This record gives sequence, structure tokens and C-alpha cells, in this order.
Amino acid sequence: MSEVIVDKARELLGKHNEFEKNSDLHKFYAQFSSVIKDAYGIYETCKNVASDKITGSCKVVENINDIWNGKEKTEKHITDDGKYCDYLFYWMFDKVEECKYNVACMIWLYNKFEEFWKSISCCGTMKDDKCENFTREFDMKVLKSKKEIYKFVEYYNILENILMQENSEKKKLYCMYAKYMFDLYHLMNYEFDKYGFKKYEKELKLFKNTFENSNKLSNLKEKCNNSDLSITLHRKEYNKDLTSEYSIDRLTPNTYDFSERRKNAIEGMNDIVKGEPSYVLYKEFDKDTNDAETDKLCNEHFKEESIYKIKSIEICKKIVNNLKHLYSFESTLNSNERCLHYKNWVYNEILNMITNNSYNNDVWNIIDKFISLQNKKKQIVDANTITFCHYYFIFKDLLELSIKREEKDLHDYFKYYDTLENKIPLDDNNKKKYRNYLDYINILYTRHKIAWYCCDESYGVDPLCRHYFKCEDEYNPNYLLSLLDGKPDISYKEKKKNFPVVVFGEEQLRNTLKEEDVMRIQHGRCTYVYDPKDKKKIFGRRCDYRASREHFHKIHSNLTNPKNNDAPKVTIPISSLPVNLNNTSDISNTEANESNPSHFKIGTSVALALGGIFIFFLYYK
Repeated sequence: MSEVIVDKARELLGKHNEFEKNSDLHKFYAQFSSVIKDAYGIYETCKNVASDKITGSCKVVENINDIWNGKEKTEKHITDDGKYCDYLFYWMFDKVEECKYNVACMIWLYNKFEEFWKSISCCGTMKDDKCENFTREFDMKVLKSKKEIYKFVEYYNILENILMQENSEKKKLYCMYAKYMFDLYHLMNYEFDKYGFKKYEKELKLFKNTFENSNKLSNLKEKCNNSDLSITLHRKEYNKDLTSEYSIDRLTPNTYDFSERRKNAIEGMNDIVKGEPSYVLYKEFDKDTNDAETDKLCNEHFKEESIYKIKSIEICKKIVNNLKHLYSFESTLNSNERCLHYKNWVYNEILNMITNNSYNNDVWNIIDKFISLQNKKKQIVDANTITFCHYYFIFKDLLELSIKREEKDLHDYFKYYDTLENKIPLDDNNKKKYRNYLDYINILYTRHKIAWYCCDESYGVDPLCRHYFKCEDEYNPNYLLSLLDGKPDISYKEKKKNFPVVVFGEEQLRNTLKEEDVMRIQHGRCTYVYDPKDKKKIFGRRCDYRASREHFHKIHSNLTNPKNNDAPKVTIPISSLPVNLNNTSDISNTEANESNPSHFKIGTSVALALGGIFIFFLYYK
């Protein structure tokens, strides 16, 4: 909706935007126009150029810096109040828009812009080597809306003077432009209030401050003869208080309609991955059921009349049946994996039901009803069942469902990865299907990994993404695309070769793996260590880790083997994990060493026996 308003406003102005040329913003843009004339063209030209061979237009950072330094010297008063920083930021957004929805181009530009931003006073506060006020926006709808509102406020003083001229031929046109901008403001404000969409916060505040405490709004209403112009929302549904559940900062998916692209991409892969455990389990979930108890439960749960009643009962029956047999279905997937697949399937089924049948006005009620279905646990599963797989919602809206489906698609991609890697080089008949699928996944992969910060160089995958995302470069869809093109990127293979395999506990090593090639994660038991002088003060934690059975048997056999002249020295490490890592005195590591040669044990035993007999003899005498 907001994109439509922006496009209408741009179309309305067309060539009648000469007023822009008199604004400081336009003059600023003009001075930077020589740096990047065609963002997408420069990206295509420079993306593969080595850093030591960058010249001409590819020197984006240096070229911006040259112009910026000149402006700082001549008009420092503007940089002091942050005006130029804002201008520069929206100019960057202009250039990013020129990437024409190409995410790789956007990322390349943002990397260049951020490098420059760090070097100037606009950066402000730094955190984790990043400027806190530098944001990357990949949603084109959001990007356009932010830019247009800011431009309108910047241009308004000039527009106001034009509107004051009673006989202006362009008065009607500019009044319509103003109306579009107020409509855009209301829509952005609605998204901000309802969804906690804080990306618009700065622009909304600027717009409100411009028209709230001045006579600008009353003059605009009078000159345009439009009393409906207002910064206050009139519609009742817009005035709902922001509930606590919407106070969470939300990750929002790209608003482009990928439904058709997704459908073609996913369906095209069905024949290719139909033997995969994930695919087989999803197909098991899809099966209809004819169980009298299940029918009764679902009919009772959705007994109220509604337009979504029949479709909801159909899904309800499948959900109940899948919960009953979730851990008994024939599958190689473990219990945790089955539960995650089941939840992904539920989210996808509910979203499909809503979008395919246009139940958009009943989203909250539908989701809430399916959540409450889980309260009938005792009627669904056996009373002795310990494990019950729950699906969850926070916001109960289409946005949340869309995000969950993206997570499902990425989760499934990582599950299918090995199969795709093996099949792509040998399957010439399905190249188009592979490309459609990988192009779709690449959009999701880039957005979640970079735009949503699922991956961090220091600690790896973010906990919020851990259930569906893998950050290792090995899984980058661009590698599979390079295989598809017949030109495999060797760098990915090298990373994969050196990538450590993770194993848990005493899991046996597969194939030719050696212990030094894996990262083994062990579980241990930790207890608090208290300060001897203050029993309430925790000094640290003592953690004990159990050795593997194989290691234990090896040590035990060496100690008890009579053929060994000397058993190996046993080292028992005892570690303390301190609370205060900055205080090295809190950290203690000790080792107790015991030498146990077998001949020493035999000699000691004989000596003890003779000594006992001697003492007994003396006592008897």
C-alpha cells in the first residue's frame, strides 16, 4: 500500500518538480551525483575487482570522501547540526534503490557506505566496531517510504510559498501531492503503532514536529481546501493502544509478494528431494485421517459458526493425528527434529489456509483458536506421554506466519543441502528447477544472515536463528549456484575441507574422521563454590566432565593388565570456572599425578602381609 502511494506521488509530480532544485537537499545530491551515476552498473563492474586494483568509479569510498571533506570545510555549520549527515544518509538510500532489488548489490553498496561512515563525524557512538546510527534497509517499501516523507518535509517550505500564490496553475497538483504524503504518513504511523515498526520512528517524528506546533497545517488545509489533512489518525482501529506484545522489536520480511515464486521453487524440488527424511515426514503430516474421536474433538473445538470453520476443522484433524503419532511415524529423524518439522508444518498449513481462502480479517482469531487446541492435550495424547510438541505464536498475525514460513524454507534447505550438492553436477535435466529454488533461497539466506544479523563473527549463529539457520560459508547457496553453472567456487570447497565436524558426547566418529578433526561437545555437572569467609558469596563454579567410556576402558585395561611393566601415568584435571573472569586469582587448575608401576604394588602387598604376621606373632608371645 505505501509503495503504491509513493509511486502515485512520483507519477503525479512527473516533470513538475522544479521546486526541488531550489532545496538544499537537491543541491547536496547534485554535488555527489558524480560519485555514483549508476549504482547497479558500478556494482557489476567493480564487484570482482581485487582491492589492490580498484581505480576510477570503483573507488567509491575515496570518491565520497573527497567531496565530503570539501563540504565540511566550506559549510561546517551544517555538519554541526547533523543536517548533512541526514542528507548523506538519504542520498545513500537513493543509490541503494538503484540496485533494482538485487540484494547482493545492496550489500556491496552498504559495505562501501559503512566504511566511509565510520571515518566521519556522523558515525557518533561506536559499538562492536559499528556505528550505532548506521542502518541497513533491504525492504524497498520501507526504504522508499522513509525517503519520500523526509523529502516532503525538506521541500515543504518551498511548496508552501508556491501554494500561497493564489493563481498558481500547479496549486491543484501540489495539493494532491501533499495529500499523498499525509496518507503515507498515516500508513507508516499505523504500522509503527500496531506492529512496533520502529524503522519509521525518525521520519514520523520529523513529520509530526513540522506540522504539529505551527500554523503550517492550518495554512495547508486552507490553501488546498482540504479539512481532512491531519497528523492525528481518525480511524478507530488506528487508535488502539500499543499492547505489551507489540513492544518487541520485530524482524519484518521483505514485503514483495514472493508467493508465486516460492510456489514454483518449492514444487519444482518435490521430485528431486522426495526421498529425503524431511520431505517424507511432511508428506506423512499431510495425510487425511478418519478417526471418530478426532472428528468429535475438532468439531467441538470449532463449533462456533465462522467462514473459516470447515477449513479449520480439516487442519485440526491432521494436527491431532500428527500429535498422536508424532514419535511413532517411521522416520530416521530424532524426536527433536520431528517436533521442529511438525511445528514448521503447522505454521505453513495455517498460513496457506488464510491466504488461499482470503481469511485476512480473521487471522488473530484463527491463530488463537489453534493455540487453544493444544490445551486439550489430555484428549489428544496418551496420559503417560511425557513429551508434547507445542507450536507458539507471539503476535498472532500474517507477518509472524510469513516469518515462520521463511524459517521453514531455510531449515529445509539446510536439510537438503548435501543431496543438492551431490545431484546438481549430475542432473542436467532439472537445471531450471534448481535455479528457481536456489534463487528464491538466496534471497531468504541473504536477508536472514546479513539484514537480520543471524550470524556473528564472534559467537556464530544467533540464538533466535539457531533452530533453522547455519552460518558456515559451506552452506551458502551461491556455492550451489556456482556448481549449477559448471564453475564451482574452489574457495567454498577449501572452507568445507577445513570445517570442523561437531559431535556430541560419546558419539562415534564417522568414516575416516579423526578425533583431532572434530569439535566434541561434552555435558558436565557444575556446582557452586562458596567463599570460606562468606558462605552466601559465590566464589566460582566447579565443573566435572565425565570421560568417554572408550577412554575409561583404555585407562582401566592399562592399569590392570599384568603384561604391562608400567601402567601409564594418569592425569586427573580439576577445573574451576570463575564468576569474575577479570580476576585471575579466581582461576585454579590443579593436577593430581599418580604413578602406579605394577611391581611396586606387588612388593608393597608382600611387605604388608609379612608385617601383619610378625605383629600377630609378637602379640601371641
